[in-house]
Amino acid sequence: MSWPASIFTALLTGVLGMFLSGYIAALAVDWYHISGREGASGYFIVFLGMLGLAVGLVIGLVVARTVAGGAHPGLLRATGVSFALVGGIGLLSGGLARALADVPPEIDGESLMLAVEVRWPTSRIEPPTPAGTDEPSLSLHSVPHFSHTVRASRSGPLWMEDAHLVDGRWVVPGAVEIFTSRGIRMLSVNTGDRATQGFQVPLAAFPGRKDQEWSEWLPKFRPGVKAPPDLLSYRFRAVRASQPIRTETVGPFEVLTSTGGFYQDQQDQRTRYAAAASFGFRYRGQPLTIEGKISATGDSTERFDRIDDVALVPGPRTALLIHADAPSGSGYLYLVTEEGERARIEYVTGGSTGTKGRVLTSDTARFRAAGTPTVRGRIDRTSYRHPGLYRIGNAVVDTRQLSVRHFTMEDKVYDIPSVPPLGVSPDERSFVTYGTESGTEPPPLLIVTDAVADRSYTLRIDPARMHYARFESLDPAWLDHHFEWQRGPDRIDRLVERRHFVPLPWHGDLSVGNDGHSTYRLDKASEALRGALLEFLVAEFKAERQPADSGAYEIPVTIAGHTVNVAFSSDGDYVAVSTAQGGADDSALVATIAQRFDAVLATGKYDTLFGK
Repeated sequence: MSWPASIFTALLTGVLGMFLSGYIAALAVDWYHISGREGASGYFIVFLGMLGLAVGLVIGLVVARTVAGGAHPGLLRATGVSFALVGGIGLLSGGLARALADVPPEIDGESLMLAVEVRWPTSRIEPPTPAGTDEPSLSLHSVPHFSHTVRASRSGPLWMEDAHLVDGRWVVPGAVEIFTSRGIRMLSVNTGDRATQGFQVPLAAFPGRKDQEWSEWLPKFRPGVKAPPDLLSYRFRAVRASQPIRTETVGPFEVLTSTGGFYQDQQDQRTRYAAAASFGFRYRGQPLTIEGKISATGDSTERFDRIDDVALVPGPRTALLIHADAPSGSGYLYLVTEEGERARIEYVTGGSTGTKGRVLTSDTARFRAAGTPTVRGRIDRTSYRHPGLYRIGNAVVDTRQLSVRHFTMEDKVYDIPSVPPLGVSPDERSFVTYGTESGTEPPPLLIVTDAVADRSYTLRIDPARMHYARFESLDPAWLDHHFEWQRGPDRIDRLVERRHFVPLPWHGDLSVGNDGHSTYRLDKASEALRGALLEFLVAEFKAERQPADSGAYEIPVTIAGHTVNVAFSSDGDYVAVSTAQGGADDSALVATIAQRFDAVLATGKYDTLFGK
């Protein structure tokens, strides 16, 4: 067998090794969840493909030369032996990679969830409640057969709010993702207290149809063995990701939640479990199909298979706001209302923003309290807990009357989404938003929308007299200070500028970071204001300026042995006083500076040093 034939065998074997290792690498991307970010998964596949090519070339050449020196040299023999070796190595390495990977088991191509019901002992009289700040949870662990150490885990919620009595004992449902077929399954139940209880789950590595039925209550004890008085018991079943994992009753509605897994969400320093979920519905025990118009005026309707957001609208009649995903990729919001034997489904607005609306109020306290974060994948029970008017897209929903008003926005003006509506008229026909006109750096204005007549008008804001530092400063109190509602001959309220008002004083905002450092910030400020603030510190606090480069962002100032920095940003148009690096103990000094300089600003002395 010649050298050219040996090289040809090596090339063929290298190509086989490249494709085989590349195929195994592509499978491993899914098995090991290798991220595609910045091409990581692609580089991984290419690297292993090149490695397979190199190994194949070496194996092919060595085998070819060995066969060439044997009793039966030949191209086909050398190629066959080389291919067999590369295939064997590929089969062994691929099998080993698959065996060591956490690949979720499936039924009919669907991933699985583990539905669990936890049962309290008969000694528990009151319903179970969370014992800590974090949400109660279930954890499913994978423990190797040859070890007692937890190798990998997934967590999910234990829904204490769904606690119910079954045969006189409290039962609480929960769920967690079946994330692997490896090892022994262990389940731990964490109710928030320190005494977490754990159990071995007799779940098959690859659950089948039988595993989709509820197990018996576990753990079981031999006859004559008495269970500990505080021991929980549980039962489980496998649930396909497309099937409901949770059912909640809301008046005549049943809301069925389906998901393929949970993730932790931090809210107010509390851990909650969120999910990318889909919702289904039953009304008075019968399946409810969500089908409705896809515009306020059109007659065309569409049936929706996936509902991705649900909010409760409490009241005398139960109602739900639901967000539906259409096959076309558009999203639509509907108000589903209890109404006799059939639920009423009313179109609200189009868009992909979910069910969250903006409260229409002239009460500053309620305005500031709005915007409570919700947990994705759950019924939103808080956003509409206060009856009233809410703007959602191009509609106003009255949750007291369960009615919807549609309106259109003018093409030449648009409101700023980051600023909630600033007020509502006494006759509740109109609401006010902060906006601007189309164009380059247009002046700010107020847009007043009459949702009953479907018309709008604008009022100019004079920044020189109507002081506000940032969007976050605007609220109903600011609106009421500068504008007022007047009722016309048609008995419709219109917004007008107050003829005589005293400009609000400028002031700064004091904030304290997690590390203890404080900052007193003045927005819409000029560099001249920093100079005035430095002079104020020298005069009032006996401050001493430290050396700084011309045009420096920060100028250090020493006051009674403590150092603070006085900054100016021409890009952000702000002046700020903050504690120096490592000076968290100087927060009280910054707070004192803020208090005393705000008092000077209230006199109007430095009004000309603020911008528009």
